[in-house]
Amino acid sequence: HASVERDRAKIHELWSPLQKPFFQQGEADPRIVVLRVRVRDAAYWESAGNFIVRAIDFARAYLSEQPSDLGRHGKLHGEEQMSRELRSGGSRHDASKA
Repeated sequence: HASVERDRAKIHELWSPLQKPFFQQGEADPRIVVLRVRVRDAAYWESAGNFIVRAIDFARAYLSEQPSDLGRHGKLHGEEQMSRELRSGGSRHDASKA
C-alpha cells in the first residue's frame, strides 16, 4: 500500500539543504510530496562514513578478491518488527524516507 501526501510538517522534518539544487524553491516547492509506503518485508544496507569513504570502500571491494565490509545488512519481516526496529533506532532508515 502506498500513498502520496503533501504533509508540510513531514516535508519540513525530512528537508535537507542538500536537496536545494533539485528544488529551487526549497522545502516550499509545490512539487515535493511525501511518499508513504507500507511494506511487509524489507532488506537494507546501512554504512558508516561519508560518501567519499563509502565510494572508496566500494571500489576496494570491487577490485579485490576479498570481500569488504560495506556496512550492516539487515532484513525485517512483518510490519510489527519493522516498527520496533525503527522505534529502537536499530536502523537509521525511516520508511517514510524511502
